Amino acid sequence: MIVLLLALAQQPAAATVGDTIWLRRVDPVPAGHLVQAPDWAPTGDVELLGPPEIRIVGGTVTLRFPLVAWRPGEHRVEVPGPIFIASDGSQTQAAARGGTIRVRSVLPEVPPDSELAIQPEAAIVSRTVASPLPLLLFLAAALVLLLPLHLWWRRRGPPATAPRRDGAVPLNAAPVDSWSRAGEGRAVLSAATGILRHALAERCPEAHPGLDTAACLTVVRERCPALPSAEFAAILVRLDDARFAPGPEGSTERLFADATALARRLDGDEAT
Repeated sequence: MIVLLLALAQQPAAATVGDTIWLRRVDPVPAGHLVQAPDWAPTGDVELLGPPEIRIVGGTVTLRFPLVAWRPGEHRVEVPGPIFIASDGSQTQAAARGGTIRVRSVLPEVPPDSELAIQPEAAIVSRTVASPLPLLLFLAAALVLLLPLHLWWRRRGPPATAPRRDGAVPLNAAPVDSWSRAGEGRAVLSAATGILRHALAERCPEAHPGLDTAACLTVVRERCPALPSAEFAAILVRLDDARFAPGPEGSTERLFADATALARRLDGDEAT
């Protein structure tokens, strides 16, 4: 005769929904038999979390099943028995036995709505008196902080050079003399090319500074035949050549003077 002991082990005194509940079953092991855990798939709101633990001590086997319940209340379960395997390969299984799991809800118990006491009437909330003092303090702090900045901004004076409408550097803005003394001839030539190309773009917008020299001269001959394209070609080609091949002493200043003179002449023609 097989004796079955079914109990709840390692279960909290007040197990709630979602807690792990260990269900323990103890059975005697027949002599000369091996023990195998049974397959179990509980139904309803109880779920098996994993395979059972098997512990054999002396002539008894203890099966511990990890369970969880997803609804509060009492849950009836049928726990299967272990499987015993004889030396000849035959198998026998202990009969299933029933047990009850009690689970509480995780929500606090509250009385029904009909049992709630009526609360006394709330007192009238007094209206806060609006005051302009915070705004006045803010304006005073802003005045103290911003007035020195405003005065400093007005005392800066006019800008050193007024930018032209097309973003070009004014003719007198490039420090040609200091660049020449420092041996920066290419900087002088680049400034002369930029001044001349921007002056040309003012009279012939299609010949913008984004074009290379050859394309610029082609556009000037086709779109703006009234301009002295031959003069432009001579100076721009000389500027390009001089930027990549050193010339005689003083040639850089002469090229810069020729380029700025032609640019001034174009500006004068435009003004007239």
